[in-house]
This record gives sequence, structure tokens and C-alpha cells, in this order.
Amino acid sequence: MVDEAIKHQLDKNSGGLGTTLLTNYGVKHVYPWRPSSWPVAVKIYNDLEKSNVGVVQILTNTVNKYFGYVAWGLVFATWAVGFLVWMVAFKKVKQIISPFIVCPRCGHTFADRRTAMGLLKVFQPWKWF
Repeated sequence: MVDEAIKHQLDKNSGGLGTTLLTNYGVKHVYPWRPSSWPVAVKIYNDLEKSNVGVVQILTNTVNKYFGYVAWGLVFATWAVGFLVWMVAFKKVKQIISPFIVCPRCGHTFADRRTAMGLLKVFQPWKWF
């Protein structure tokens, strides 16, 4: 009964945040990378959305409005970074393979003096120091 009175008074003074702040949701922490905590995060977000505080309403309305765009932007950015990493790795592999000589008849790979110089140009050990 005392808890309810405190929540009611805090709700009146804070514009509806008292319930959100004092509710025990039964979870120690909410992590975005842990799917088991997502339902609790949704409950907390829904409680925050009911608040009368202007800043909280602006934030929740902004999240509701732009969440899809941000999520797709993150997906696109992840794919772009993955593509760039793949392109860099592909270029390095081509550079490493280029000094070797491939026999057109049997397909075996051979190395000569040019191979050693080509590998030195690829790895550039003089820049390591």
C-alpha cells in the first residue's frame, strides 16, 4: 500500500515516470544483444511511452518514427563494411599470387627470382620498422 502511494505521488510529480522507475521487471540488466531481455525492454519502453514528460515523449516519438530507417541503415552499413573488407582481402590475395608463375599446360605453380622480389614488394618488410 505504501509502495502504491509512493508510485502514485511520484507519477503525479514526474509526469508518469514513477511507475517505470519503481517497477521491478524481474531482470537484472537489459542488453540489446541478449534476446531474452527484449520483452522486458519492450515493457519498459511502453511504460516510458505513456509518460507525460515532454522530453520523454519527444524521444519516444522520434524512435517510433525513425527506428526502421536507422535499422535498415545499420544493415546497409554492415553489408558495405563487409564488402569493403572482402575487396581489400581479394586485392591482397591477387597481389600475393601475382609473383608466381603458373604453367599453362599442367597448372603447377613455380617460383623464381622475380617471385622473391614480387613478394618483397607485396609485404614491404622495410615499412615494418
